[in-house]
Amino acid sequence: MYRTLVVPLDGSKLAERALEQVSHVAEPGAHVYLLRVIQPSQRGLLGEEELSRFDRARIEGARHYLAQVAARISGFTIEPEVLAGHDPAAAIAGFARRRNAEVIIMSTHGESGLARYVFGSVASKLLQLVSCPVLVVRPVGTPAEVEEEIERELRADDELRRLMEAPPVV
Repeated sequence: MYRTLVVPLDGSKLAERALEQVSHVAEPGAHVYLLRVIQPSQRGLLGEEELSRFDRARIEGARHYLAQVAARISGFTIEPEVLAGHDPAAAIAGFARRRNAEVIIMSTHGESGLARYVFGSVASKLLQLVSCPVLVVRPVGTPAEVEEEIERELRADDELRRLMEAPPVV
């Protein structure tokens, strides 16, 4: 049983499936960090005051999302954290090292073949960067159902990006 856990979340229902494993591997009262890594847009920089309006809105949205997720979890000390970083795997690995994480629990979107080659896998990169165990939870459902859920989440992200990049209405 683990006392310090990191659970990276990307805002998707697929990623949240990793939360189901926390109660199976964490000691009662364990410290669970819910982590969301926001990749800055090309217009933004890593400094908080220099981030674009879009990036600031995404960070605030991530904080709100993690607070909602944290409110659904009981029996553990939950600490939501939002980081900005160009490489999610490196950001997660650095965070886990700084917090002396004993285990990282994360979901994979189950990409394979060309998609995995092109986009890479945060989970596989993370395995190369950390010394603690990484529990990877695979998606549940048929490949078509998983693909449909990923597509739905990508469409929602695209719509948010379009709305945030629109000029302000005066």
